[in-house]
Amino acid sequence: MTWELICLVLDSHPTINHIFAVQISETDIVATLKEKIKEKTRLTFDHIDAHTLDLWNVSVPFEGLSDTHLHELQPARAPLSAVKRLSGLFPNTPPEEHLHIIVRPPAPLLELNCLVLGDQANHIFSVDIAKTKNVISLREVIKEKKTHRFNRVDADDLVLWCVSEAVDENLQDKLQQADFPTKPSLSPIDELGTVFLDSPVRGRLHIVVGRTENGKLNSFVG
Repeated sequence: MTWELICLVLDSHPTINHIFAVQISETDIVATLKEKIKEKTRLTFDHIDAHTLDLWNVSVPFEGLSDTHLHELQPARAPLSAVKRLSGLFPNTPPEEHLHIIVRPPAPLLELNCLVLGDQANHIFSVDIAKTKNVISLREVIKEKKTHRFNRVDADDLVLWCVSEAVDENLQDKLQQADFPTKPSLSPIDELGTVFLDSPVRGRLHIVVGRTENGKLNSFVG
């Protein structure tokens, strides 16, 4: 049997005006539904792989549904498994005039240019991380990216500062004058989406990395 599933994308600005329908067989699996959703919304998800979409099945009547409370619709449970068969999601035919599927695209990635305190500009490296992650996760990603440099350094001993400096002949002087040991560093629990309210400017330095040792800042990590 072919089902008509009513779907809604919960992105940063969800609206009921963007509700759409997908025709799919009840014997198909969630992975197939993801492909059909990507195909139906190809402009929205043009640069997103279908398998990165998170889906939840719901049964929400359209009556009384408004833009104000759409973010509250995402269930507090894990997204659907890609191999789950659709017939197992709805014991009966999906009810008419109801929302059936919530779609959550992957969190946008930040590309951050980083430099270890005391290093020259030619040692700048970049990391990719979701805006929804916090500074704790960023420290882990940096440690993983610089495995040999931070081989004997715990991620929670890394200290991070947020900057936005042009990478030019004046960069080293600016970093020395900044006197980072006297400046407040990023809190481990800061969410990166609040640290970078706007997208980081491409081609600039975004994160300076230091290390604490015995409670004191060490600008060189050997």
